[in-house]
Amino acid sequence: MSRDQKTNAEFSRRADQKGSDIGIYRPDELKIFLEHIESAFVPYIAIAAFAGLRSAEIARLDWAEVKLDRGHIEINAAKAKTASQRPHPVD
Repeated sequence: MSRDQKTNAEFSRRADQKGSDIGIYRPDELKIFLEHIESAFVPYIAIAAFAGLRSAEIARLDWAEVKLDRGHIEINAAKAKTASQRPHPVD
């Protein structure tokens, strides 16, 4: 690579650069979204939308931790960003 060509790192944003504002789906928008995505992704999106878990926590989630009969999802310390166990309510 010649010195006058940019590297991939130079094209990426710096960590301190702000991205766009985070949006919130309206119920009607979320309904349309859930109706049109591949069925395998519905649980992931539904948990993200209604339980408020972080994407990394959802990716590490095991179905045994989803306690619908108790109304919560258990996030153990090894999977949580804060390294502490906490239940998340399920609406």
